Amino acid sequence: MPNFSYSNSVADLFPTVIAQAREAESAGFDTAFVMDHFYQLPGIGEPDEPMLEAYTALGALATATQSIQLSTLVTGNTYRNPPMLAKTVSTLDVVSGGRAVLGIGAGVVRARAPPIRLRIRHFHRALRETRRGAADHRSDAARREADVRRQVVPRRIGDQRAAHPQRHPGTARRRR
Repeated sequence: MPNFSYSNSVADLFPTVIAQAREAESAGFDTAFVMDHFYQLPGIGEPDEPMLEAYTALGALATATQSIQLSTLVTGNTYRNPPMLAKTVSTLDVVSGGRAVLGIGAGVVRARAPPIRLRIRHFHRALRETRRGAADHRSDAARREADVRRQVVPRRIGDQRAAHPQRHPGTARRRR
């Protein structure tokens, strides 16, 4: 769903999105995608047209659908903290009963975007951190803007290794 610009009122916006996802599910589509952008993209619509936050919308769609997989049409890693993204997507996976799919990329090509080489380097680092966060239940990468320590990541429903924090990260003393 690349466009949330319907002729309906804002109050009818999300019921229309739900109806689209349910129709796609009943028609046999295997995945419902939503865009992960702050504003509508040129060529699709105007910047001031509605753009829902992707993972909040997907979480709500998880409760309104039953079998269709749920994903972003590529999350740009330039504005999502990798450990937080791992937690967000794995929580969506729990909420949806195992239907979340991570779509991640190096970001869009724009005049003000960082050079592609730098975006690709950040993309590879984000992939490593996101994979580690999903596989190890936490991510402890050194070069990060946010100081996220021991990030707990939920697992799919029924996973015997589900994450349970033993103590709050802020309560432990750090050794020097």
